[in-house]
Amino acid sequence: MKTAVSLLMLLLIPLLALAAPGATAVPPPDLTAYPWAFWREPPPEAEGSGEVTVIFVGDVLLGRGVDPSADPLRDVTPWLSAADLTIGNLEGYIAPGEPPIVNRQPSIVNPQSPIHLPMPVTAVAALRRAGFDLLSVANNHSLDGGTEGLQETVTRLRHAGLHPVGLAGSDPVLVTAHGVRLAFFAFNTIPPAPTEGMTPAPQFWDAATAVPAIQAARAQADAVIVLMHWGFEYEARPDPAQERIAQTLLDAGADLVVGQHPHVAQPVAVIGDGVVAYSLGNFLFDQDHDGLALRAVFAADGLRGVQLLPVRAAVRPYLLPLAAAQPLLQRVLPPPPRIGFACTDETCVPVDVAQTAQSGQFYSGQIDLTGDGKPETVRREGERIIIY
Repeated sequence: MKTAVSLLMLLLIPLLALAAPGATAVPPPDLTAYPWAFWREPPPEAEGSGEVTVIFVGDVLLGRGVDPSADPLRDVTPWLSAADLTIGNLEGYIAPGEPPIVNRQPSIVNPQSPIHLPMPVTAVAALRRAGFDLLSVANNHSLDGGTEGLQETVTRLRHAGLHPVGLAGSDPVLVTAHGVRLAFFAFNTIPPAPTEGMTPAPQFWDAATAVPAIQAARAQADAVIVLMHWGFEYEARPDPAQERIAQTLLDAGADLVVGQHPHVAQPVAVIGDGVVAYSLGNFLFDQDHDGLALRAVFAADGLRGVQLLPVRAAVRPYLLPLAAAQPLLQRVLPPPPRIGFACTDETCVPVDVAQTAQSGQFYSGQIDLTGDGKPETVRREGERIIIY
């Protein structure tokens, strides 16, 4: 385990040493060139005392078309395991024995669904070996094997020192690392909701109970992180319901909201001092798509920065070179902040251009650039802008 993890339930979890004996450690790649979507000070070049680095990835499946025995995470293990915490969404359930790679039996919870996602017990060792610490079970496939399948999953994860997040009726997972306290929640919005009385079950989204829980965690933790299973599959943009829920979470005290379920990456938004990654897309999955991982830095004063790491999500995912990731990054990076100034003959002062100033593209004319009600005369000459 990379950090000391304490659950509100005070549940003690034994650790299993699952690293391959005699394996040679591979140094993590240099991540400094990848873009930061948000920072409250210059992007940290290295994690120092009092900072915690957390890596988030999207949907993780170690069944159906993915063979856990083939070490499918070997290419990403160096940088996953280098973080203080690594977190993903476990899309399915752990089944005893060796379920077939392809299984199209209907889900027990949703008989209309042709998708059924069991994973062999060897999936746990693959997750542990890659450096995972927490895994969300708040999704629409965690009950594919019924309550027995989810209980098997939870038990095996915990025995391996991996902590499930998003069980109905449970407290948030609290993590303390380098003196920084983090609270993790996970919710599922994808129907159908678990039948009432099902135990265990994934935590279904309900603002009436989620908001006070997040507010209470805000009082105990330095930062609150919420994992959301939401949206529409294969949609490249968030829908209005995602945006409404995201604002509700931020208003309740969440610092970072990380989404899954669409299987493709959706944009990252900076809203005040909070960040919403609407969908990271797939990570380890039997579909080939470009996806995202997030590298977030937290400190005692909350969220410091969020870096985007583009990945090729597949049966053997890998970090995309920066040049190859440009189309994806251009689509998902938040727009740069607009900075404006109101100037007199003596000095210039910053103004909130997002609220006051107009915008446009032209070669000459008049426009109110500073929001003071008086248009400036602007002329463009080659690479020069002349403002009168």
